[in-house]
Amino acid sequence: MDLRRAFRKKRLIATSMVFVFIALIVAYMFLDADTNQTVPAPVHKDTAPVQNNDLPVQNQAAPAHNKVVQVYNKTAPEQNKALSMHGDVASDQNKDVSLQSEAATVEISSPSFGSVRPGVVEKQIQRMPAIEYKELNTGSALDQMMEKRLQALGIKKSLDMIVRSDESFTVGDKKVSMREILEKAYTRKQKIFKTRISQTGEAVPERIEKYGIYVVQPGDNIWNIHFNILKEYYASKGIHVAMKADEPIETGHSSGVGKILKFSEIMVIIYNMVDEKIVTDIDLIQPLSKIVIYNMSEVFSLLAEISFEKINQLRFDGRTIWIPAHKT
Repeated sequence: MDLRRAFRKKRLIATSMVFVFIALIVAYMFLDADTNQTVPAPVHKDTAPVQNNDLPVQNQAAPAHNKVVQVYNKTAPEQNKALSMHGDVASDQNKDVSLQSEAATVEISSPSFGSVRPGVVEKQIQRMPAIEYKELNTGSALDQMMEKRLQALGIKKSLDMIVRSDESFTVGDKKVSMREILEKAYTRKQKIFKTRISQTGEAVPERIEKYGIYVVQPGDNIWNIHFNILKEYYASKGIHVAMKADEPIETGHSSGVGKILKFSEIMVIIYNMVDEKIVTDIDLIQPLSKIVIYNMSEVFSLLAEISFEKINQLRFDGRTIWIPAHKT
């Protein structure tokens, strides 16, 4: 009996020790779980969470006409080099700059000492300078560019410049943009000249077209100006136009060439550079004061429809010209 009691006592003590050991293990596990919990960082009311490496971007809704868009990067200045602009809203989620404009170029200057603060990316809009009439025939880069534009249209001497509708030019000391001239010409005809806002913030024509510019010289007359362009156009096609082709035919009626020249008077714009007005004559009060402007697309599309062999079959009533149909 004594042996049984002693054995039971030892077994009870061993069982108690096992329970105590298990209880210690459970308590240790709960204690370790509490110590591993993270404490949320305090959020200041004046600090908003920002994506893209905590990079705050100023002017998130910057209009497209802002000249400089600045990105302040306090934590990682090398991780975000540029600001992408889509329409009127600036987004800091793209890495590249997409500014497309035919009349402007974009340069991105990297941070440097002095004028640009470290961590600041600036985009500077550089507009194409006005085309200078005085630089023509000088061998300058602008002169060479203008020669290429004229040659592409088969023109040599009858026009001075080819200017796009989104460009500006200077004659004498007067500078004017083609957009301003076209707006006045459309208003005169009670039409609306459509423009759009470019990504540089400027109003530009909705359609970019090429215009031929002739600077009126003393002694010029509008008829000969039109005739010289017509002769050069047909010469580029291998067709010789006689010097007297603009005179009336044997019946006394206007020749086909004469009718085209009369119709040209309706198509062109005569602009007074001094008064900044659309006018109807080319009489000069002072040199370099008037220009004649041709919409080259309209002129060439008209001439392309005319068969020179049937040019005398054209009909013109003072406002509308009828062209004989081509035989198929």
